[in-house]
Amino acid sequence: CSRLSPHLAWGTLSMRQVLHALASRLRALDGGPHAAGWARSLHGFRARLKWRAHNMQKFEASPHSEVENLVRGYDALRRLRGAAERAQTDGAEREDERDVSRKCLGSVQEVAEREDERNAASRFEAWAEGRTGYPLVDACMRCVNATGWLTFRMRCLVVSFACYHLWLHWRRPAVWLARRFVDFEPGIHFSQVQMQAGTAEFVEMRVYNPQKQATEQDPEGVFIRRWVPELSRLPTRWLSEPHRMPLADQRACGCTIGVNYPKPVVDHASAYASAKHALMRAREAMGFPGAGARKRAAAPAAPASQPDVRTMLRAVAAPLVNKRPRRGDSRPPAAGEAQASSHAARCASGDCAGGDDAARGVCHGRAREVAPAEGEAQPGGDFLDTSWT
Repeated sequence: CSRLSPHLAWGTLSMRQVLHALASRLRALDGGPHAAGWARSLHGFRARLKWRAHNMQKFEASPHSEVENLVRGYDALRRLRGAAERAQTDGAEREDERDVSRKCLGSVQEVAEREDERNAASRFEAWAEGRTGYPLVDACMRCVNATGWLTFRMRCLVVSFACYHLWLHWRRPAVWLARRFVDFEPGIHFSQVQMQAGTAEFVEMRVYNPQKQATEQDPEGVFIRRWVPELSRLPTRWLSEPHRMPLADQRACGCTIGVNYPKPVVDHASAYASAKHALMRAREAMGFPGAGARKRAAAPAAPASQPDVRTMLRAVAAPLVNKRPRRGDSRPPAAGEAQASSHAARCASGDCAGGDDAARGVCHGRAREVAPAEGEAQPGGDFLDTSWT
């Protein structure tokens, strides 16, 4: 992390200043033993800056992504339930008004919904206060409460945990974190939250195992011991999953799970399986590809009256390629071949005025306007992990 994001968000540094400094640093590389590594890092940082500008421009064009799923087919996947939950987001959303159909469902469903609302509220509170029973998640939440800062990977972890393990609507943790991040930038923040929640376009399900992440990201337990002091005396081997520690060892360390530190609010394996099942059902209903695929949904076939541009180009070019006279062949081209060759030449020079081919939609000049040049970058593509910069 560059740690420049607060300065970019608040305007104490401009993007132009950062890019000029980056270019100067690249020019200053002297070709030493570490120059190649520094060059890769600096180019990677520049790519993140480009994604930052891209996200902000995209948010300006579609500001609804602050409050709506980027893929509206996920609207029924997670819901903001009840006035209490809505009030905890930003206060701008309307009070919960049950429609007529829900009022007619009877008291049994209403009781179940109230219970679900209470459970969701307690899960959100445990997440926000760092009392989930997962040490790395709790350390991250306590850290952001105190400092307003987390690394990119840890931001992904806490959002994924809230949306998949606790099955909260992404809007609630998004607004809560927005109020605490010192580098909050709406165009980047809400896009990243939706990517981690699985409601963005064509992204795979990103569920982080909090115990595995603790072992990999904090192998010595330095970060966890700093922000979760009740676990500071635990041996490192138990620090990622203290609830599995023998009770006698817990008492010896002065930290009894369930008394001094909470038990896990959910089981990782069952929460992951439940979230994956719900997400895959939603994707199947929308006709998305198979589970976890990063493939785009197949484009609908073009109607017969509007043939594909590449197919049209191949159809027009085929006679010119296949019927080209061989060396030593003195046969003059047929009238149709000469006409096609002349038409192609006019199109290549930009002088084509249309004609029968243009009327049929296969004019070279017109096709060239919409078909990308060979090797030209195509729009779209996977949006890989981008930093909150």
